Amino acid sequence: MSNFTTPMELSVEIEVFKNGDLFVSCCPRLDVYSQGDTIEKAEKNIVEALNAFVDSCQRRGTLERVLEEAGLLVKEQGATRKRATRSMVMPILSA
Repeated sequence: MSNFTTPMELSVEIEVFKNGDLFVSCCPRLDVYSQGDTIEKAEKNIVEALNAFVDSCQRRGTLERVLEEAGLLVKEQGATRKRATRSMVMPILSA
């Protein structure tokens, strides 16, 4: 089971691009996607989708493994530390 407590902050890269009449938002590193009618709505929706993804991973006890596999955590001799990235920091609000 994951050693994370709530709330936490996760630094991830988010992409938003236009596809037809919609804006698609995604976090490629975690393979999470959403969309919206505007850029702002697409950004809001990807945060909600990431919150649901993280919550699901926490409930299943797989969050630490998923973040490690995505390169967002680094394991060093039994210790886990966050990988430094240049990206947006979003609050993860999960129970």
